Amino acid sequence: MAIKRALHGKSLFMLFILSMTSALPIAYAQQFTPLQTKIALIYNIIKYIHWPQGSVGPSYVLGVYGEHDELYRELKSVAHTFTVHGKPLEIKKLNSLYQSKGIQVLVLPKSENIHLQRIASELIKTGILIISDNAFTKSAMMINIHYPMKGRIAFEINRSNIIYEGLSITKKILLLGGTEIDVATIYKDTELALQKTKHKYEEQRQVMARQKLDINQQQQKIVLQGQKIQSAGKELLHTSSLLNEKEQKLQLKESLLQEKINQLILQNQKIVKKELALNSLEKNITKNLKILNVQKNKLENQDKQLHDQHSLISSQTRTVRQQGSQIEGQQQLLWGAAITLVTISLLIISLYRQFRLKQKTNSQLAYKNNELQETMDTLKRTQDQLILSEKMAALGQLVASVAHEVNTPLGAIQSSSNTILDDLNFTLASLPHFFDQLEGGLRQLFIKMIECSLKNTDNLSSREERSSRRIIAEELSSRLPDRAEELADVLVDMKIYRHIEPWMPLLLHVNSESILQFAYKLSRIERNARIINIATRKASKVVLALKTYSHSDQSKQFSQVDIKAGIDTVLTLYHNQIKHGVDVTLRYMQNPNIWGSTEELSQVWTNIIHNALQAMVNKGQLKISVRQSGQSVFIEFEDDGPGIPEDVQPRVFEAFFTTKASGEGTGIGLDISRKIVEKHQGKLSFISEPGCTIFTVQLPVSQGSVAS
Repeated sequence: MAIKRALHGKSLFMLFILSMTSALPIAYAQQFTPLQTKIALIYNIIKYIHWPQGSVGPSYVLGVYGEHDELYRELKSVAHTFTVHGKPLEIKKLNSLYQSKGIQVLVLPKSENIHLQRIASELIKTGILIISDNAFTKSAMMINIHYPMKGRIAFEINRSNIIYEGLSITKKILLLGGTEIDVATIYKDTELALQKTKHKYEEQRQVMARQKLDINQQQQKIVLQGQKIQSAGKELLHTSSLLNEKEQKLQLKESLLQEKINQLILQNQKIVKKELALNSLEKNITKNLKILNVQKNKLENQDKQLHDQHSLISSQTRTVRQQGSQIEGQQQLLWGAAITLVTISLLIISLYRQFRLKQKTNSQLAYKNNELQETMDTLKRTQDQLILSEKMAALGQLVASVAHEVNTPLGAIQSSSNTILDDLNFTLASLPHFFDQLEGGLRQLFIKMIECSLKNTDNLSSREERSSRRIIAEELSSRLPDRAEELADVLVDMKIYRHIEPWMPLLLHVNSESILQFAYKLSRIERNARIINIATRKASKVVLALKTYSHSDQSKQFSQVDIKAGIDTVLTLYHNQIKHGVDVTLRYMQNPNIWGSTEELSQVWTNIIHNALQAMVNKGQLKISVRQSGQSVFIEFEDDGPGIPEDVQPRVFEAFFTTKASGEGTGIGLDISRKIVEKHQGKLSFISEPGCTIFTVQLPVSQGSVAS
């Protein structure tokens, strides 16, 4: 109830002010607060303006533009007591001109006066009445409140702008203390300025034409690059399909190869057994040959004895009978010798067959070895294709990021160039006349103010800028109470935040408004030129990084590798993902002498950094260090992501194994990276736990070339 009574009392008080200000001249309104007097004046001005029929809804809407919250709250608190031409008045806060649809009146506070020209041009032919507060751009204003002296408030009218918007204004409005602006004088000054700047404008137009031609050429180059990227994407899809087919063939060949290897192992085992049997058989044959020689010698001796005894048969019949049994035994021995000879012949034939079988088996082994070598060559070629495919896949993932990184500086260049052209059109025509009006000392002080503005490159937050405006306004309130807020806004926009005492001669000058306006526009030209230079360097850096990354070394020769430059190139290409929330820390202790392939090692850095960013979901800390210990260089990549699960860690370097969703990875990146590091006689390892994963690449320091 107390709040309602307070609001009711406040409303009655505002009605009292309105009645007093309607009956009395504005010059005697200083008995009320300046803000209350200003609100009463705005309300009385609106009553003398008429909008076309059908353009106003059930109520008149008044919008307060910018951050002047005190004016908005005061108007909001008493709006229910106002009526305009029989309709209620509604108050609306505007943070941008996109919210201006449906309003009839736009109140522009002092802090927004520097934007009056732009706002008036954007709201042209919308039927909106703009009420500015102490603005210095006379040609753009409609109703402008100003303060001819301390304690007095008045307003000036640019009737031509009001009529151009389709509004009508009653002549009785001048009874409130307003004055008409001499529009003819404004148009005459504008025409003279246009005549002076016509020649310079032609020169600028020619420069712009040349710049436009350069931009068109750059756009054509960008279109050609886009076409190349599209063709590369198609080739990548075709290569991916071929890769899938080759992977299937490779798996089939691997299974056939495994079967052939198993068969070879079994055949080798059989051959070993047969060789053992042949060795034992050879020993037996040698032993039997010795026995046969002994028996042969015995047979020869016995034949000689039989020949000697044949002559004695007739005389030694008894001896023959006695020796008959011996002869029968000797015949049995002869039969045994014959059987032994047959056995030896069979063994020799068997050995010959085993020897032929061994020769045939050896020829089959040689044929299998040739097939195995061809399969290994096919596997090597497939591996090279997989490495190229993985690099092209990583390059494809970077295309969208690189396009965004190039479009951002191009947009900054276009915006800054438009602002520079607007400021040049304003300053070039009037700058000689402006300098002629300044005395020598003030001219030097004016140049020093611009230099001070340009030297300050700090980027303050919105809160810090508001605090600086408040401090400067308090310092100026004792000397320039009526313009303290306006001057504070312009000085902060010029990046002059402190030590304003040296600039007081310029601020207290009769033409201080035009002096500050020229200083602000000249400093903004230089600042926008710097923005163009920074954006150009940024775009060039991104294009150079992409060119360095995509360069293919066809010679396959090892050379000296700059590890730091390779890592910096990859970080530049991933800048779009990094800048949204990844804090990168670089610790480069030495610049070691490494020999190897820059292209292949860049692929290693790309795979590890890309995996780290995906693990952190582009939010967290990424630490990269390069250090040398003895004859080895250690490159460590540490991220604070969730870590690698323990059941997954043994399979991290396994080919085609991945925990990513379909379409996000092939599972061969780390396998290829490990093979590249091993090719450089190095080692790739990792340790992982929740909140900390470190991949370490160890490479040897060498003065010569690494064997490829």
